Amino acid sequence: MIGEKDYRKIRGMFGIGTKRLIRLQVLRVVPVRSGLLIKAWKLIAKHHIYVADALQIVSAKHIGANRLVTGGKKTLQCLHARGA
Repeated sequence: MIGEKDYRKIRGMFGIGTKRLIRLQVLRVVPVRSGLLIKAWKLIAKHHIYVADALQIVSAKHIGANRLVTGGKKTLQCLHARGA
């Protein structure tokens, strides 16, 4: 378990890294709305993937992304099943 001081440091580093990726235009933050949640839930039920992975997939499709980076085997299988 990490302490409060380490947590604040890690959270700050995460924020700096996220802002940097957005500035470099390699990351886009997509608001999660009810429509995306419904689509994500359908993927979770059908493919038994994690919530975060399902949200990443439906968000990428929503914005018309031509690439999605994942290290998850189930996530990759879900993408292939969807024809991505």
